[in-house]
Amino acid sequence: MTHNFSHADFRNIDAKPIDWAIKFDETIKNAILKNDVSSLVNIEKISDFYRINHPTNDHYLPLLYLMGIKNENDRISFPHMSWQHATMSMRHVLLN
Repeated sequence: MTHNFSHADFRNIDAKPIDWAIKFDETIKNAILKNDVSSLVNIEKISDFYRINHPTNDHYLPLLYLMGIKNENDRISFPHMSWQHATMSMRHVLLN
């Protein structure tokens, strides 16, 4: 969900997550759970934390593809969630 290598603490994989990374991860998680595709597509306009979490959009865009294939029968879950290096949310999204 998040990555920012310029602020990452590569000396400590278990470094405490930075507040702006946590807030962005929660924003995305809540939009997914609410099926709020508009917010996900327009994330740059609704989140002050988008650019610091995604200096480039190449790692964010695949999430939009996932939401594009989702249907009304899919259940959303997050089978894994952890943090690495203070800025990297390792949240996994599963449709089943």
